[in-house]
Amino acid sequence: LRGSRERILRPAWAFGRPRRHPQIGPGSAMSSSSSPRIRLRVGGVPEHFNYPWREAVANDAFAAHGVKVKWSEHGGGSGEMAIALKEDEIDVACMLTEAAIAEVARGAPFKVVGAYVATPLVWGKHANAEYYSADHDVSADDRRGGKPKKFAVSRIGSGSHLMALVDATMRGARKPTDDELVVVGSLLGARDALRENEADYFLWEKFMTKPLVDSGEWVRLAEVPTPWPCFAVVASDRLLADDLATRSLVAALGVVRERADALVAADDAAERVAHEYDLQPEDAKIWLGTVRWCARPEMPRTVVDTVVDHLLDAGILKEDQLPEDALAYETIVAENVTQDVAVLS
Repeated sequence: LRGSRERILRPAWAFGRPRRHPQIGPGSAMSSSSSPRIRLRVGGVPEHFNYPWREAVANDAFAAHGVKVKWSEHGGGSGEMAIALKEDEIDVACMLTEAAIAEVARGAPFKVVGAYVATPLVWGKHANAEYYSADHDVSADDRRGGKPKKFAVSRIGSGSHLMALVDATMRGARKPTDDELVVVGSLLGARDALRENEADYFLWEKFMTKPLVDSGEWVRLAEVPTPWPCFAVVASDRLLADDLATRSLVAALGVVRERADALVAADDAAERVAHEYDLQPEDAKIWLGTVRWCARPEMPRTVVDTVVDHLLDAGILKEDQLPEDALAYETIVAENVTQDVAVLS
């Protein structure tokens, strides 16, 4: 995305367009003393990408904008958050971009409202060190024949599922069949499945799994980056139908963006992130040098098109089984206007 000029679609409310509450705009302060604070229930994975949310909530940084955020963490990943959105347990989620787009295309009652993290996610392809060595030739698996390899996935249609298919596509290998997928629910479930030899491989964000690699429990056989920004912000249709709530969400994203910028600039950023997520400070420092938060109501059309193409190619979405226009950009992204920007930042 860097250096290109993409067409960016933003929800109309992101520009402060007056609707039923013309006094409320993105980033504008709402006095909590003169009106009740708007409550936003926000979910995310318990991973370092969400440190800015955790810190902002801990310091009640949203209060100046009249917003009260209830933060919840979902170890089951994007699939678990999609269920929580559908069951009205949360209003907003920071989901894997590919999972968010797939869910909306299938008719889930929420929309993509912007990018949360602009940089790709680097997935590690892992195996149990008792059964595999770090120099195991993954590309030889299909050539050797024999028993097919099984992939642990958090849920069918999840990021770990899609990336198992993307990995095969990138290597020109046979994609795992449904019978070769083992649903494990979470990282903890994957540890059990690999230890019991119920599955051979598991793809997950490489820094979150690095402690397992460092301890000798797992080996990382390969790295598989996503060819798109890794996390998107989604909001329920219920929230988007309320002008004040949607404007409050824009304000909340502004707070998170400010917190992320301050974190990157802080001298002790690596130590803080490492302490919060049980990482080594040197690993946290490396990771901080690779991540770029966006937290804006922006989503390039090219990103959605690229993700949709991969979802179709992987068979996670089947066009003939979806409603008409389900894969259209305007179906997936919230009400918007177009805006040209050089980069997603």
